[in-house]
Amino acid sequence: MTENLNIRTGAVWEGDCPRGWIEPNRRIYDYEMVFFSGGSCRVITEDRTFLCTSGMVIIIPPCHEHCSIADTACNRRCIHFDWFGDCPAHRDGRRIWVYQDEAAKFKPEDAARLYPGDDIRFPACFRLNGEETGRLLTLFRQFFEISPDTLGSRLQRLGIFLRILGAVLDSSEHSEAKRERNSTFFHGKRLLDQDFTDSEIQIRDIAAELRITPNHLNKLFRQHLGTTPRLYLQNRRLLHAETLLNESRCTVREIAFRSGFSDPNYFIRCFKAKNGVTPEKFRSR
Repeated sequence: MTENLNIRTGAVWEGDCPRGWIEPNRRIYDYEMVFFSGGSCRVITEDRTFLCTSGMVIIIPPCHEHCSIADTACNRRCIHFDWFGDCPAHRDGRRIWVYQDEAAKFKPEDAARLYPGDDIRFPACFRLNGEETGRLLTLFRQFFEISPDTLGSRLQRLGIFLRILGAVLDSSEHSEAKRERNSTFFHGKRLLDQDFTDSEIQIRDIAAELRITPNHLNKLFRQHLGTTPRLYLQNRRLLHAETLLNESRCTVREIAFRSGFSDPNYFIRCFKAKNGVTPEKFRSR
């Protein structure tokens, strides 16, 4: 099968995620390789949960719903790629992921073709030993230092990525992780992500739609996110309020309502408890 490969890289990203960061559910159009060089992060997929710590690499395939949760502050380096060089999303210059709480719909027909072999089942997590981790970190740094603005630099970058991919796939330990039934949790998280600005939303109604009890929903959120659905909902609203404070001229009262709070005074108390300052002082910083 390797003679048919035409591996190409797409979007790249590197940076730190703060402790407690929770990514909205999303699907991607290509493969994403994520290297963890520090900290601890869980990557939750529809049927498996991976605990990723320093020196680990995870590869997520197209169309697979997933999200990440930073248990501690962590550093990640991400490279998107496809195996055959013909991913429609790459070819057309589109954003290569869709968040499940967005109005935009994911189009499976625009996804990259799947891995051609049957020796590795993606998503897959790889743990490298200390020597392998050091070499991989050096390769990632070299990859991100090259600006792909000429044909030569693009070829150099591709060559480094192929070395990275080869080292990962040939690493000493490959773990598929424990299989879990995460679909109910994902559905509940998706419902909260979609409707968090609705002040009328009730956790009991979410549980009823999922055909489980509120206690069971609490258990799922504590298991996967380390928090309750109510606190997760409140945090989503507060993060949205921070965005509005930075990017709009709305009053604090208007922002409270637009963020899903029915009581502006309660919003101010929650905001100060989370950020240490009132919304007015946060905006003026």
